[in-house]
Amino acid sequence: MASAIAVPSAVAVPVTRSERTEGSYHNGPTVVTAQTLDRTFMREPPHHADMADLLSDEEIEAQLPDGWDRDGDEIVRTYEFDAYLDGVGFASGIAGVAEEAFHHPEITIGWREVEVRLTTHDAGGITANDTDLAARFNDLAE
Repeated sequence: MASAIAVPSAVAVPVTRSERTEGSYHNGPTVVTAQTLDRTFMREPPHHADMADLLSDEEIEAQLPDGWDRDGDEIVRTYEFDAYLDGVGFASGIAGVAEEAFHHPEITIGWREVEVRLTTHDAGGITANDTDLAARFNDLAE
């Protein structure tokens, strides 16, 4: 039987100014309640009725969205931007989409470019989850 972990009703967590919402800057720590921790850091991933199946080489080729390439057990694309902050904003946007899908890519932010890599670790390679999310990222980039 799993033992319960006691979580205090409120925890003071120091954060940097950039982690605070606009207009909420103050000199003290930010207070994070147990309810906030439960909603963000301690939640369980959604339970899926069935695991995603690996795609065959032919299926990957057919389902690979424009601009994406296969690199072993991953699909990868580098998006280019006119300015560094445009890339950072894009990375933030795809992070939100990925969080909603509970499917998290590897995102590398460089000077005026963002590289995105997708794979389904639990399945051991590329699944429809990867190609579907890649297509959603392309939509966001347009």
